[in-house]
Parts: sequence; structure tokens; C-alpha cells
Amino acid sequence: MGYPEGVSGVNTVTVMGLGLMGGSLCRALKAEERPPTVLGVDSDVTRGAQAVKAGVVDEFSPDAGDAVARADVVVYATPLGATLALLREHAASWSREALITDLVSLKAPLVQAAGVGGFAHRYVGAHPVCGGEASGFEHSRE
Repeated sequence: MGYPEGVSGVNTVTVMGLGLMGGSLCRALKAEERPPTVLGVDSDVTRGAQAVKAGVVDEFSPDAGDAVARADVVVYATPLGATLALLREHAASWSREALITDLVSLKAPLVQAAGVGGFAHRYVGAHPVCGGEASGFEHSRE
């Protein structure tokens, strides 16, 4: 993938949720030639420890804290209901330039939330191309 010469790209990515999909995204990001700093957030500290040990997150926290404020890109790899709640909770904390995206398969509620929340101009719905029959960080793959 990589960035063209002279383009700085993304410096910091915060991934909310370190299960199968979030963990797979972290692995793919860290496999880049010039990987960004990856901040992992998950309420399960065991998952966070696994991600740190695997070297796919640079920092882990069980709550968003300043991880969303420090990010160039914030990725929500959480179920739909949790993502909707987190978007409302974090909107005031994102940096003004941050791109907001998700790995939720159902987009209409998220697009509506982005419009109502005033961040539609920087929300990009993504497709979760990293699912599998198993769940959890231990089953994530690049």
C-alpha cells in the first residue's frame, strides 16, 4: 500500500475494539513499510495485552482517554450499538482533522449518526473485509 514520495500519510491511528476485526486491522497497519503509530482501545485488558505482546499496537488503554484526540484516523471496530454510542461520546474529543471510520457492516444508522452529529464531512464508512468464523484477537490475521 504505502504512500507516494513526499506524502506524510497517516501518523496515528486509534483502533477502538481489538477483537478479530480490530486486531486484523492493527496487524495490517503494522505490516506497512512505514507503519503509523497504532493506539488500541478495548474494555478487555487481556485483549490489549495480547495486542501489545504481538507488537501490533504501540499503546493500549481500556478506555478511549486521549487516544481519540491524538489520532489522525479513528476506527471503530465494535458492534453497531456500541459504535453509535461511542461516536456520540467521542465526537467532542476528536481532533479537528481526524478521519472517522468503522468496520460495522450496517451503514445507514452510522451515516445518519454522522449527519446528526455534524461530522458527515469526515466520516467514511468502510467495509469489514476481515471477518472470520472465529472471534477474538487470537484469531486476527494481517
